[in-house]
Amino acid sequence: MEHPSIETLDQTQLSRLMRLGINGPRRPVDALIQRLSAQGGKEWLARILQEDLPERERSLIKQAVERSATLDQLQELKSFAKDRLTVAKTENDRICSLFSYFISLAGALATHGQVITSRGADELELVLLDLAEALADAESGGYQDLVSEGGMRAAELTQA
Repeated sequence: MEHPSIETLDQTQLSRLMRLGINGPRRPVDALIQRLSAQGGKEWLARILQEDLPERERSLIKQAVERSATLDQLQELKSFAKDRLTVAKTENDRICSLFSYFISLAGALATHGQVITSRGADELELVLLDLAEALADAESGGYQDLVSEGGMRAAELTQA
């Protein structure tokens, strides 16, 4: 496989590469962003939402996107994702868990204006807005809107 040269990268690709650095992902979300941004990212997302995630997790994600999930349900989704992450056997399992985890955080912020993690709102703002950018290219099911709104709500909390 031939790798693109720096001259052939567009602005978005160059920006992502600069954020990731030459040593690879630094934040947990970067592995998810890389997967979504890779060739076939949209198909991967559709597949995990149909096949790879347990039914309860899919249901909670759907409620988060519809803005109908309660704060308790979003906490449940977050806990479910963290539990799955600790037992993940493959990189795909790990990235699927990260997707659910960040959807729970975005849902809590977007729907309830609440931070449900020990991470600060300033860190969540950057993480969620970076993830929203990757989702813009990978899907059309409302995930990008939820994550983007969560990032913006985190920014509001940071400025308050």
